[in-house]
Amino acid sequence: MAKQFEVDLSVEPTVMIEKVQEMADEGKLDFEGDITNGSFGVRGVKGTYRIEGQKVKIEINKKPWYFPWGKVEGKLKEYFG
Repeated sequence: MAKQFEVDLSVEPTVMIEKVQEMADEGKLDFEGDITNGSFGVRGVKGTYRIEGQKVKIEINKKPWYFPWGKVEGKLKEYFG
């Protein structure tokens, strides 16, 4: 059930990580990582990420059956883009 996709970064990796960490601090998602790699969880979706240059490679390891893949990818692109 794992699925992989890439997101082009619109900001520097450090800025993206700060944004995601802030959302985690607000309780919007679970997040553990740095500017190279890490893991996340939000609303039953769990996965990992790896930053390579200006791209984030995301692997989703678990998602609720009722969330369509397109919706999951779209939301994660908001977080990590």
